[in-house]
Amino acid sequence: MMDRPRSDPGASSALGKLAGFVITVVVLAGIYVGYQALQVLFPPNTYETAMLATVADTVSADGVLLFDETYISGSGTLGYLAADGERVSAGAAVAEIYSSPEQAGLRQQLTALNDQIELLQRSQNTTATQLDSLKKERASALYDMMDALDSSAYDETAQGEENYILAQNKLWVITGEVSDFSAQIAALTQQSAQVQAQLGAPTQITAPQTGYFIRSTAAGRLNAGTDDILALDAAGLEAYLNLSLIHI
Repeated sequence: MMDRPRSDPGASSALGKLAGFVITVVVLAGIYVGYQALQVLFPPNTYETAMLATVADTVSADGVLLFDETYISGSGTLGYLAADGERVSAGAAVAEIYSSPEQAGLRQQLTALNDQIELLQRSQNTTATQLDSLKKERASALYDMMDALDSSAYDETAQGEENYILAQNKLWVITGEVSDFSAQIAALTQQSAQVQAQLGAPTQITAPQTGYFIRSTAAGRLNAGTDDILALDAAGLEAYLNLSLIHI
């Protein structure tokens, strides 16, 4: 008579636990692999708030501008019609010779009147969609004027004042506080014609050729030729300019 082998209950329990652990590991591994595959195949959307910014990279340097000069003779009470650095064509009027201080004053009045007319004409060129931008322009112009006054840069306040008035005028048109500036333009045009008649025709000084106009009082004079200056290295050019500035 043969005895049947007896199973060990402890061993069966250990095998069951091991099998359960292996199955759990396999299932978890499958879940992890599946999750990673989903991330690769269907990446989730990531949302970020975009901020508008302006980045500028500037380099400041000192230099010298060389150009061929053509002197324009003129004497007496002069009034300039061209700004420093303005490009002018051959035959364009760059200055006037006045017969008296009164005539020079009339030219200033005429220029101021024409500037007002031009500003009012520009003020009428606007649309309702510019409301928000015009408010910002008005505020920016006001801040620019305040900064110029704080830094004693009084020559820069005129542009800020013009920008402020232009933005304010356009706002008045958009909001309906004024329909247009036709009446003011007509009155100023009449005044301009009267002043023009009193001014007459001062003797004009014209540009002999096309180029950039520079007042003699605004341009420093160098006593070396172009070839000599171009032959200098950076250190030599700096030393030469410093020496020239002493004698200008």
